[in-house]
Amino acid sequence: MDPILEVEEEEESASPYSPPMVTPMAQESEEITLANSLREMEVSRRETFDQLRADRRKSEIFLQ
Repeated sequence: MDPILEVEEEEESASPYSPPMVTPMAQESEEITLANSLREMEVSRRETFDQLRADRRKSEIFLQ
């Protein structure tokens, strides 16, 4: 007969889908970081569209 092996149960780890445990200060800091990132992305998007418009105008002038 095979001996029965006892398996230690691992402590239940935090689910990757559960929100991380953060302090209010850390959460506020993260929100500020996210807001700054969004602001930078919006500025970058506007600059890209401005550049695309300028390039289109140049190409239309060149084709005329």
